[in-house]
Amino acid sequence: MATIPAGASVEFIPEEQAKLTFPPPSSSALLVAIHDDALKAPYSIHTQLVATHRSAVIWAGGVGEDLVLRSQVVEPTPRPLLAARLLIGSHLWSTVKPGSLTLPGATRPLSTIYDGDNRPWIVIGELVNGLLLAVPLNEPPEWPQRRQWYTPVLKEEALVFPGSKDSLVELAHVWSIPPGAAVGVLSRNGQDQLKRAIRAYFPFD
Repeated sequence: MATIPAGASVEFIPEEQAKLTFPPPSSSALLVAIHDDALKAPYSIHTQLVATHRSAVIWAGGVGEDLVLRSQVVEPTPRPLLAARLLIGSHLWSTVKPGSLTLPGATRPLSTIYDGDNRPWIVIGELVNGLLLAVPLNEPPEWPQRRQWYTPVLKEEALVFPGSKDSLVELAHVWSIPPGAAVGVLSRNGQDQLKRAIRAYFPFD
Protein backbone atom coordinates (compact mmCIF):
# COMPACT_ATOMS: atom_id res chain seq x y z
CA MET A 1 0.00 0.00 0.00
CA ALA A 2 1.33 3.45 -0.92
CA THR A 3 1.64 5.78 2.08
CA ILE A 4 3.44 9.01 1.02
CA PRO A 5 0.81 11.78 0.74
CA ALA A 6 0.32 14.06 -2.25
CA GLY A 7 2.59 17.08 -2.16
CA ALA A 8 5.53 15.38 -0.45
CA SER A 9 8.95 16.02 -1.98
CA VAL A 10 10.95 12.88 -2.78
CA GLU A 11 14.06 11.68 -4.59
CA PHE A 12 14.92 8.52 -6.45
CA ILE A 13 17.73 6.44 -5.06
CA PRO A 14 20.38 7.35 -7.69
CA GLU A 15 21.01 3.81 -8.89
CA GLU A 16 17.26 3.28 -9.22
CA GLN A 17 16.68 6.39 -11.35
CA ALA A 18 19.47 5.17 -13.64
CA LYS A 19 17.28 2.17 -14.55
CA LEU A 20 14.55 4.28 -16.15
CA THR A 21 14.20 4.60 -19.92
CA PHE A 22 12.37 7.92 -19.48
CA PRO A 23 13.93 9.44 -16.32
CA PRO A 24 13.08 12.85 -14.88
CA PRO A 25 15.54 15.72 -15.39
CA SER A 26 18.26 15.33 -12.79
CA SER A 27 17.92 18.89 -11.47
CA SER A 28 14.12 18.93 -11.12
CA ALA A 29 12.05 18.68 -7.95
CA LEU A 30 10.05 15.45 -7.64
CA LEU A 31 6.65 15.71 -5.98
CA VAL A 32 4.08 13.07 -5.13
CA ALA A 33 0.83 13.60 -7.05
CA ILE A 34 -1.14 10.55 -5.92
CA HIS A 35 -4.93 10.58 -5.48
CA ASP A 36 -6.09 9.94 -1.90
CA ASP A 37 -8.08 6.88 -3.01
CA ALA A 38 -4.97 5.36 -4.58
CA LEU A 39 -3.32 5.61 -1.15
CA LYS A 40 -6.00 3.22 0.08
CA ALA A 41 -5.41 0.56 -2.59
CA PRO A 42 -4.25 -2.49 -0.60
CA TYR A 43 -2.74 -4.31 -3.59
CA SER A 44 -0.38 -1.60 -4.83
CA ILE A 45 2.74 0.09 -3.45
CA HIS A 46 2.84 2.44 -6.42
CA THR A 47 2.60 6.19 -6.43
CA GLN A 48 2.33 8.98 -8.98
CA LEU A 49 5.29 11.33 -9.27
CA VAL A 50 5.75 14.54 -11.22
CA ALA A 51 8.79 16.72 -11.80
CA THR A 52 8.14 20.46 -11.88
CA HIS A 53 10.01 23.52 -13.06
CA ARG A 54 8.66 27.02 -12.47
CA SER A 55 5.24 25.62 -11.52
CA ALA A 56 4.94 23.52 -14.68
CA VAL A 57 5.02 19.74 -14.89
CA ILE A 58 7.91 18.58 -17.07
CA TRP A 59 7.89 14.83 -16.27
CA ALA A 60 5.51 12.25 -14.84
CA GLY A 61 5.90 8.63 -13.81
CA GLY A 62 4.27 5.92 -11.73
CA VAL A 63 6.72 3.92 -9.60
CA GLY A 64 6.94 2.03 -6.35
CA GLU A 65 7.58 3.88 -3.11
CA ASP A 66 11.24 2.85 -2.87
CA LEU A 67 12.08 6.55 -2.65
CA VAL A 68 13.89 8.99 -0.39
CA LEU A 69 11.50 11.34 1.42
CA ARG A 70 12.92 14.88 1.40
CA SER A 71 10.08 16.79 3.01
CA GLN A 72 6.44 16.44 3.93
CA VAL A 73 3.55 17.98 2.04
CA VAL A 74 4.33 21.09 0.01
CA GLU A 75 1.41 23.42 -0.71
CA PRO A 76 -0.18 23.61 -3.15
CA THR A 77 -0.14 19.96 -4.07
CA PRO A 78 0.88 19.20 -7.68
CA ARG A 79 -2.18 17.24 -8.86
CA PRO A 80 -3.87 20.34 -10.35
CA LEU A 81 -0.66 21.09 -12.28
CA LEU A 82 -0.84 17.60 -13.79
CA ALA A 83 -4.55 17.95 -14.51
CA ALA A 84 -3.88 21.19 -16.38
CA ARG A 85 -1.88 19.26 -19.00
CA LEU A 86 -4.53 16.61 -19.63
CA LEU A 87 -7.06 16.41 -22.47
CA ILE A 88 -4.90 18.61 -24.71
CA GLY A 89 -2.39 18.14 -27.52
CA SER A 90 -2.30 16.99 -31.12
CA HIS A 91 -1.65 13.35 -30.09
CA LEU A 92 -4.65 13.12 -27.75
CA TRP A 93 -6.38 9.68 -27.80
CA SER A 94 -3.64 8.06 -29.87
CA THR A 95 -2.61 4.53 -28.93
CA VAL A 96 1.16 4.18 -28.66
CA LYS A 97 3.67 1.54 -27.65
CA PRO A 98 6.59 3.33 -25.97
CA GLY A 99 8.44 0.12 -25.17
CA SER A 100 10.02 -0.81 -21.88
CA LEU A 101 9.99 1.76 -19.06
CA THR A 102 13.23 0.29 -17.71
CA LEU A 103 16.53 -0.25 -19.46
CA PRO A 104 17.63 -3.76 -20.48
CA GLY A 105 18.90 -5.74 -17.51
CA ALA A 106 17.30 -3.46 -14.90
CA THR A 107 16.67 -5.33 -11.67
CA ARG A 108 14.41 -4.87 -8.68
CA PRO A 109 13.67 -3.16 -6.31
CA LEU A 110 12.64 -0.51 -8.85
CA SER A 111 9.04 -1.25 -9.73
CA THR A 112 6.98 0.30 -12.51
CA ILE A 113 4.35 -2.52 -12.67
CA TYR A 114 3.26 -1.70 -16.24
CA ASP A 115 6.65 -2.18 -17.83
CA GLY A 116 6.76 -4.21 -21.03
CA ASP A 117 8.01 -3.83 -24.57
CA ASN A 118 4.68 -4.37 -26.31
CA ARG A 119 2.12 -2.86 -23.93
CA PRO A 120 -0.30 -0.35 -25.51
CA TRP A 121 -0.81 3.04 -23.87
CA ILE A 122 -3.35 5.80 -24.53
CA VAL A 123 -2.22 9.42 -24.80
CA ILE A 124 -4.31 11.63 -22.50
CA GLY A 125 -2.34 14.91 -22.57
CA GLU A 126 0.87 16.74 -23.36
CA LEU A 127 3.45 18.68 -21.35
CA VAL A 128 4.84 22.11 -22.13
CA ASN A 129 8.13 20.52 -23.24
CA GLY A 130 6.38 18.35 -25.83
CA LEU A 131 6.43 15.06 -23.91
CA LEU A 132 3.19 13.09 -24.13
CA LEU A 133 1.21 12.00 -21.08
CA ALA A 134 -0.01 8.43 -21.45
CA VAL A 135 -1.66 5.73 -19.34
CA PRO A 136 -1.27 1.97 -19.78
CA LEU A 137 -3.92 -0.54 -20.80
CA ASN A 138 -4.24 -3.60 -18.61
CA GLU A 139 -6.22 -6.82 -18.71
CA PRO A 140 -9.37 -6.76 -16.54
CA PRO A 141 -8.73 -8.57 -13.24
CA GLU A 142 -9.92 -12.12 -12.74
CA TRP A 143 -11.79 -10.93 -9.64
CA PRO A 144 -14.06 -7.94 -10.49
CA GLN A 145 -14.10 -6.79 -6.86
CA ARG A 146 -10.44 -5.82 -7.23
CA ARG A 147 -11.34 -3.19 -9.82
CA GLN A 148 -11.15 0.43 -8.75
CA TRP A 149 -13.50 3.24 -9.80
CA TYR A 150 -10.53 4.96 -11.45
CA THR A 151 -9.77 2.01 -13.76
CA PRO A 152 -12.51 2.27 -16.41
CA VAL A 153 -12.93 -0.62 -18.84
CA LEU A 154 -12.81 0.20 -22.53
CA LYS A 155 -14.42 -2.32 -24.84
CA GLU A 156 -12.47 -3.92 -27.69
CA GLU A 157 -14.47 -2.00 -30.28
CA ALA A 158 -13.44 1.34 -28.72
CA LEU A 159 -9.75 0.50 -29.05
CA VAL A 160 -9.04 0.82 -32.76
CA PHE A 161 -5.70 -0.93 -33.22
CA PRO A 162 -4.59 -4.47 -34.20
CA GLY A 163 -4.96 -7.02 -31.41
CA SER A 164 -7.15 -4.84 -29.20
CA LYS A 165 -9.33 -6.39 -26.50
CA ASP A 166 -11.38 -5.27 -23.51
CA SER A 167 -8.93 -3.36 -21.32
CA LEU A 168 -8.64 -1.46 -18.07
CA VAL A 169 -7.25 2.07 -18.31
CA GLU A 170 -4.85 2.60 -15.41
CA LEU A 171 -5.37 6.31 -14.65
CA ALA A 172 -3.22 6.08 -11.51
CA HIS A 173 -0.10 5.45 -13.60
CA VAL A 174 0.55 8.46 -15.83
CA TRP A 175 3.90 8.51 -17.63
CA SER A 176 5.52 11.16 -19.79
CA ILE A 177 6.98 9.70 -22.97
CA PRO A 178 8.54 11.10 -26.15
CA PRO A 179 6.24 11.47 -29.16
CA GLY A 180 6.21 8.44 -31.40
CA ALA A 181 4.24 6.76 -34.13
CA ALA A 182 0.68 5.87 -33.15
CA VAL A 183 -0.47 2.27 -33.60
CA GLY A 184 -4.15 3.16 -33.27
CA VAL A 185 -6.70 5.54 -31.86
CA LEU A 186 -9.61 5.60 -29.43
CA SER A 187 -13.11 5.66 -30.95
CA ARG A 188 -15.40 8.64 -30.36
CA ASN A 189 -17.47 6.71 -27.81
CA GLY A 190 -14.30 5.58 -26.09
CA GLN A 191 -13.02 9.16 -25.98
CA ASP A 192 -16.21 10.36 -24.32
CA GLN A 193 -16.07 7.56 -21.75
CA LEU A 194 -12.42 8.11 -20.91
CA LYS A 195 -12.81 11.88 -20.78
CA ARG A 196 -15.52 11.50 -18.12
CA ALA A 197 -13.28 9.18 -16.09
CA ILE A 198 -10.31 11.55 -16.32
CA ARG A 199 -12.41 14.52 -15.22
CA ALA A 200 -13.66 12.50 -12.25
CA TYR A 201 -10.18 11.40 -11.20
CA PHE A 202 -8.19 14.60 -11.65
CA PRO A 203 -8.88 18.01 -10.02
CA PHE A 204 -9.94 20.16 -12.97
CA ASP A 205 -12.10 22.57 -10.94
